[in-house]
Amino acid sequence: MTQSESVINWQIINSLADDQESRTAIINSFIESFESDLVQFLKAKASNDQEQLLTVAHTIKGAASNFCKPFVVEQIQLIESKYKEGSFDNIDQDAEVIKEVVNRIIDEFKSKL
Repeated sequence: MTQSESVINWQIINSLADDQESRTAIINSFIESFESDLVQFLKAKASNDQEQLLTVAHTIKGAASNFCKPFVVEQIQLIESKYKEGSFDNIDQDAEVIKEVVNRIIDEFKSKL
């Protein structure tokens, strides 16, 4: 995933809104949701709460699958799949991937406000 590569399928976002005000409200809602999810994931990591790590990874993947490009969803899905199998060996590395992906989504949304 290169820094200049778009992670969001803007056709989907634009199809959800009839006007700029609605589009802005949708984008702000997604930003707030992703910011909250990232905080929850990092708290679960800090407390080594494996069940919560899986839950939040699943939530992030689900939200991203609605409007992000497939390569973005695949990165999160790999982490979720590992957690479903009970493999929590690389939580620090997983957290870096989640942070990078979520921050890229948030940054791209903010760039369109």
